[in-house]
Amino acid sequence: MNAERKAKAERDFRFFCEQYFPQTFHLPWSPDHLKVIAKIEQAVLEGGLFAMAMPRGSGKTSLCETACLWALVFWKSFVHARLAVPMGDPGCLSLFGRTPDDHRLLAEHLTGEYRVKTEGRGRTVDEWKLRLDGADNHWLDCLVGCAVSASMEGAVLFGTGVRPQARTRIKLSELQGSRR
Repeated sequence: MNAERKAKAERDFRFFCEQYFPQTFHLPWSPDHLKVIAKIEQAVLEGGLFAMAMPRGSGKTSLCETACLWALVFWKSFVHARLAVPMGDPGCLSLFGRTPDDHRLLAEHLTGEYRVKTEGRGRTVDEWKLRLDGADNHWLDCLVGCAVSASMEGAVLFGTGVRPQARTRIKLSELQGSRR
């Protein structure tokens, strides 16, 4: 495994596409692609939504599907950080129920990977490794996917003081008019 490549790909969506999906993204990027890539990075790393209109066959679906995979890499660290916050503190991830047995299987999945701090190119990033070789960790990945979706919809953590981003409604006619 190339730790430097992985570290760069965690924060650079274009690099992620080029390095891990070269068969899909083998053509040169257009200026429109680069704008969409910048908006995807902003939505994943800072939250929010955006709309894009590109010609048929320009790679919209491929970019969106790959963006989902890229977002999962970033948000795994976020979910683990929330799990480390003590119960009742702002930003904690809490589960319903009073007995440990209620969530034993979920807890085993959520702790099935551990984080290793890796340094490369002047940055420190999290690298995730399975505790048991060959073990599956689908529930953690699903929870991470939920965090990604919640962020894209503008959800924020209760008690952190962060306010949801206000979204302005744009009419389709206005969007079409701005492209002419």
